[in-house]
Amino acid sequence: MSKIDYQKLREIAEKTKIVGEAPVMPFDQRINALNDFMKHFSPDIALALLDERERNQQYIKRRDQENEDIALTVGRLLIENGRLVADTLRHLADNEIDSDYFAITSTNENGTEIDHEMAITDYALQAAGTVDELVAALESAEKRIAELESNEVREVGNQFLVVRHPGKTPVIKHCTGDLEEFLRKLIEQDPLVTIDIITHRYYGIGGQWVQDAVEYLHMMSDAGIRIKGE
Repeated sequence: MSKIDYQKLREIAEKTKIVGEAPVMPFDQRINALNDFMKHFSPDIALALLDERERNQQYIKRRDQENEDIALTVGRLLIENGRLVADTLRHLADNEIDSDYFAITSTNENGTEIDHEMAITDYALQAAGTVDELVAALESAEKRIAELESNEVREVGNQFLVVRHPGKTPVIKHCTGDLEEFLRKLIEQDPLVTIDIITHRYYGIGGQWVQDAVEYLHMMSDAGIRIKGE
């Protein structure tokens, strides 16, 4: 389809909203304004907007995946280097050296620097413990990232219906139960009705559902069209 004219869509939506909110206006003018809006904002336009949003989401997802891959690589390198440092310090603590103590400078609780001596074995073991904590934290983070990656990204389509009848304001209804049966009942109740089926996409990530596309509902709401059901 041709390129979407976003500015035109905004203008027609704002115009229709003004018509819907006007306290006094002939019925025919209201219907003409709504028909004009629906002519410019067709189901094809709605689906195109949803598809465009989906492409943007997929691009963001790919970028996030690249960032995760980089983070995993850095994490593995840190873990490997951390283990090497810890093993080196333990080796230092387990072997004899020329001096048992050496001078170090530390900071007390008041923020004052203090010069004192410390057994080199104690210092080495203290450093090794610190590195072990770092490695444990990195391993935990790496495990958590792997868990997040294993969560399947599930897509579901929440279909809703744009129901129109000559001389009446279009309304939005959400299907309850079987779609075919729901449509049959609508047509039985009103043989002149016309129905557009729109799919509203959602994505489930890590057990949480995130709404992916809302442009259609927003624009319909801005136009003053009633929304029924949920």
